[in-house]
Amino acid sequence: MLKGFLLFISNALFAGGYVVDFVIPHILVLNVIRTRRLRPEAPPLKGVSVDYVIFTIQSTLYRLLFVLCYVFPTATVVRQNAARYPLTPSIDKARIAADLPYTLSTLFSVGLIVVPDFAGARAQLRLRFSTIAKWLTGCTLALVILVYILSCRVHVDPITGQGYWGLFQIDLIDLLKGVSDLLEIARYWPQVVVNWEEANTVAWSKPLTYSLLVSAGMYLLSYMFRALATGSFVLAVRQPGGFLHALYMVVVCSVFFLQHYLYKDATNRLLRGLDKRSTEFDDFEIDDGIEERIQLTPV
Repeated sequence: MLKGFLLFISNALFAGGYVVDFVIPHILVLNVIRTRRLRPEAPPLKGVSVDYVIFTIQSTLYRLLFVLCYVFPTATVVRQNAARYPLTPSIDKARIAADLPYTLSTLFSVGLIVVPDFAGARAQLRLRFSTIAKWLTGCTLALVILVYILSCRVHVDPITGQGYWGLFQIDLIDLLKGVSDLLEIARYWPQVVVNWEEANTVAWSKPLTYSLLVSAGMYLLSYMFRALATGSFVLAVRQPGGFLHALYMVVVCSVFFLQHYLYKDATNRLLRGLDKRSTEFDDFEIDDGIEERIQLTPV
């Protein structure tokens, strides 16, 4: 009975973390709406990192393709799943489809940030897309295309569907999930850089950071209660990706909290409208669709 109770708490905490994850993107949207009201002179993204927006769009699109490929699998994918994962030959569509609400919610929230001033946002995205982010985007896209060619276009066995180097189509689908996770964990650091350059955290408020920390904490507690129920930490984290991601988010939140502490005075002044100047907003102007870049520092 105790084991069942602990497992119930674990599942409830995990579900709670998922609900918080669902809400987090919309807290960022509220921050942007607030900044539009307080600082109308600011560029369209209102202090949100360009790299964060682009990485989020890419991550959600990759994840959406992953979910759709497994929820609506072809006969070839079903056969390859049974061959690749003999211990779990059937596709757990319900577990995979659970990612769909979060993915669509995140994509919708990014749209709420970009669409209201689409021309200006597009110009800002083009001008301030950093070199490092371009390299990461190019490398991940090239990897996906390479695996697609090797698994679906080169020496494909007509019976098993196996491609070059023993790659299956299902390996390409799993790669989409891996690339999505990589971009998701990388997207926060450009925002850290923007906050540092701006010397304020107006775009990344404390409620947003608290929400990220609460989500990570609920996932960690979920793993802890599962370990107590099973009597083994190894069994509780058989798939360590989620546990490591939660620990990683605690580190990210610690950095954001440090910035909140260091820049609290400047942030409060900006929120009260006492200081309208900001280096992020200097040298950026859009006039009738014409993009101008004057001494623009990449982020």
